[in-house]
Amino acid sequence: MILHLLNVPNFYCTYYLKSLSILAKINYTPSSEFEKYDFSPLLIFGINDKLIVIDNNDPVGIDPALYQLVDYYFVTNKLIDHPDYSQEKVFPLFPHYPINVKTLFFNIFAFKLPLKKYPRFFLEVYRISKRPFYSDIMVKKSSRNFVFFSGSIWEKESDANKARADFIKYCIESDFIEFEGGFISRNDGKNQGFDSYLNSKSYSPKEFTKLSRESVLGFNNPAVLGAVSWRFAEYLNMGVSVVSLPFKIELPVLPKHGSEIYYIKDTNFLADELDPILSDSSALNRLSFGGKKYFQDYCTIEKQANYLEKFIF
Repeated sequence: MILHLLNVPNFYCTYYLKSLSILAKINYTPSSEFEKYDFSPLLIFGINDKLIVIDNNDPVGIDPALYQLVDYYFVTNKLIDHPDYSQEKVFPLFPHYPINVKTLFFNIFAFKLPLKKYPRFFLEVYRISKRPFYSDIMVKKSSRNFVFFSGSIWEKESDANKARADFIKYCIESDFIEFEGGFISRNDGKNQGFDSYLNSKSYSPKEFTKLSRESVLGFNNPAVLGAVSWRFAEYLNMGVSVVSLPFKIELPVLPKHGSEIYYIKDTNFLADELDPILSDSSALNRLSFGGKKYFQDYCTIEKQANYLEKFIF
């Protein structure tokens, strides 16, 4: 069976590009109608007489022109109670993250693009090559309560910035934690009062993944415009116990509190919430292996392909 890919996606779409390659042979079929979506976080494809979109963008809304054309409009960030995302053809996706599929990406698109698009094409190949290869990561239990957290200070996301700052502060001050990380200083120097939480060290993607995997705890909070961070899926795959603020997006199946994830209402009383978990190895193990099981049940490349297959076929 042939899947006709109608645009050139960017590196945010690599996980689902791999999932789709399991379902069918991918053939790039350039379309002037969809050319304006090239190198965007959208996968637009036709298969089995259906037109389908996989939208990996931040929750900036549904493209109305695309919505009218498609049979299914899958989104990574299906905002709860937002009219755009409540339309009948819009469906949520399970957590995922960009992966290294540079060979697949190159084979699909190389030698099929007009010359003017090759500079951007090779930029995407480079960005993809910096991502980790997908694998079913073995859970690695640490003998120490090490936590690594490094993140950006967003210009307009004050709630998300505060939540992250509260978590960094808790980690720095906690008697239970050996902490590494902090905020990344903004290029414009506008660090919004978080200078005391800055980290002068930068990390390669490989170092970032290694340190994240060694962490006993991962923090998840609604990101830009309420989006889910791709780190969440990485944490689950690594078996890192996840503490999370409530999601602002819909997931097809929500992780269970206490066994697959640990939900908190806010970050004002993190010591009260997290000290009991960090002092209880059985609680950490339960969250670690429970989160990993959630990933294996719903979020692997194959399981995400199965999820799409139910709609497509």
